[in-house]
Amino acid sequence: MAVMSIRDHEHWLEGYQGAVVRILKAGTTTLADVYLDEALTTPADNPQTLMKRTDGLNRQFGKWAQPLYTDQAVQVESLPNELSGIQRPALVALTDEDASDATVAATGTTGDRTLADRAAEVINLLDYGSIDTAVAATATMAAAIGEAASRGGGVVQLPEGSITLNTIALPGKVTVRGHGIGVTTIVSEVGGNVITLGGDQAGLADLTLDGIDLATGSVGIFGKARNRFMMMNVEVKRFEIGVYAQGGQDWLWRNVTVDNCVNNLRLYGDIDQGDPVPGDEFSGLDWLQGYVRYSTGIALDMGVVDRPVRHNTIAQVDFIDNIGTQAVRLHAASNTVFRQCYWDGNIVNIETEDDPDETLEYRIVSDIIIDGGQMYQGKSVFTETSQNVILRNVELDDCTIELDPSLVNQILLIDCSEYLMTATLDTTKLSRWRTIEQGLVQGFTTSATPAIVYKRKLAPNEVVHFDIRATAEQINGGDFAAFHVSHAARCAPATLAYDDQTANFAVGETITGETSGATAVITADSDSGTSGTLSLASVVGEFEDNELITDGATGSARVNGTLSLGVVSLAGSASDVFSHATAGASAWAVALVVSAQEAQVQLTGAASDTINWSVRVQETAL
Repeated sequence: MAVMSIRDHEHWLEGYQGAVVRILKAGTTTLADVYLDEALTTPADNPQTLMKRTDGLNRQFGKWAQPLYTDQAVQVESLPNELSGIQRPALVALTDEDASDATVAATGTTGDRTLADRAAEVINLLDYGSIDTAVAATATMAAAIGEAASRGGGVVQLPEGSITLNTIALPGKVTVRGHGIGVTTIVSEVGGNVITLGGDQAGLADLTLDGIDLATGSVGIFGKARNRFMMMNVEVKRFEIGVYAQGGQDWLWRNVTVDNCVNNLRLYGDIDQGDPVPGDEFSGLDWLQGYVRYSTGIALDMGVVDRPVRHNTIAQVDFIDNIGTQAVRLHAASNTVFRQCYWDGNIVNIETEDDPDETLEYRIVSDIIIDGGQMYQGKSVFTETSQNVILRNVELDDCTIELDPSLVNQILLIDCSEYLMTATLDTTKLSRWRTIEQGLVQGFTTSATPAIVYKRKLAPNEVVHFDIRATAEQINGGDFAAFHVSHAARCAPATLAYDDQTANFAVGETITGETSGATAVITADSDSGTSGTLSLASVVGEFEDNELITDGATGSARVNGTLSLGVVSLAGSASDVFSHATAGASAWAVALVVSAQEAQVQLTGAASDTINWSVRVQETAL
């Protein structure tokens, strides 16, 4: 037994001044052995007479004269017939003893329960057998999981380190938990399904599942029509298929990584005809954070076999360095959202396709939203129906959108940022919408002095068509007017002088500054030998004087000075699509004007007229 201090009367307690206190062995009337030091070398009096203290309100208190210690279970009799609860020293050794029935109270509680009951609260894998071999570990895991299942569900706690086993079934409402990704690792090199979901609400947490050698036919996790499968802080890697679902609903994943598989994830709507255990649709996946990477086949394959795949959300998941056929394949999937995801290093970032079986109710890919995030390099391929496919607020950087000739519907980019993004094949199927370009402006004029109500800065070589609609009504009179004006503007290319040229530049190539990293596309080159001037579009960054610039082909020279921006000019004549004004409003006008790099919408009222204007400007630009 350990040594403990006797807690009663360690502090001043009112009403116990000068009390004679007996310290008894628990459950007896025998005086306990009490000491003045923790080494139990200096005996203390028993009974003890408490010290006295009186405060300013004439209240009296009592306490031990000094701390008391014992290694026995005790009860304190403070006053006649006033007996405390039992205080027990902690156990520090149980050599050749069975303490299963020993009772303990958790810190801060008063309820005593046996050690056996407390140990049984946690289903610890090591309590159920050996894990020294794959055969032993498989049996031990099955026993621990079986115990959790017999209780109606629970958590099986794994130790730190690597556990090699064969295959296991994970019943409903049972979660297997380790100590962290890479800290606890389940290893299995068998072909076939390593973890099979045996019921709804099964789970994995805080561990790595490793197939080691991508064994033929190996599947890390397999589930058929299992619902509410939970994974928290889990890594699945090095299987032929990392996670394979033949139907399942309302899966909840947080910080899940699947990598280094041939096909990382196969999430299908599949009834699996002919199998006595039917599959189902796959829907309701809620996946927040993680990685899908290093696949050599299809990284994330979401597809209809004969049941729907729909209403799935994947957020803040990165698709990285998948060198197989696709990072994401959507085969007749519908209502799928990718929110703030990141694609980098993939050959194909995302590809959509219908199912060829026209008898299927859910055979077309539709309602796909990629909301935020970035696609860097690689290509996205859209084919066949692709109904309601929207990329919104996505940064498209040095990547390609391939619009297959079979594509039926428009692919819509809303408020996307494009940096060297290229559209190929049927580019008529790509639409762009910028919210900022649908501006509604309201204001007043009180004179004939022109007022600027809308400004748009144009990039070098950019052409923008402005569709301007305006209504105006006089506040201090009865005149009114309506206008619909169409006009375009173009910004001239930027220019950059160079000298020390060693090889000629090529129009259409992209120059890059060696020091600044700035880039621009060459639209023209006025070459005077070793010096000249480039006309540039799509300028990103700021070129530095005297830095080396190259065009990726053969062109090479040094910057001579700084970039000069082109100015904006009107293109053609304004088209008066519609106008109507009362006689008193005949001088009112709406026009597109230019200044430096800006196109501006200008309103002109009349002297002494207070006019309320409402103007909507819609832009069409690349």
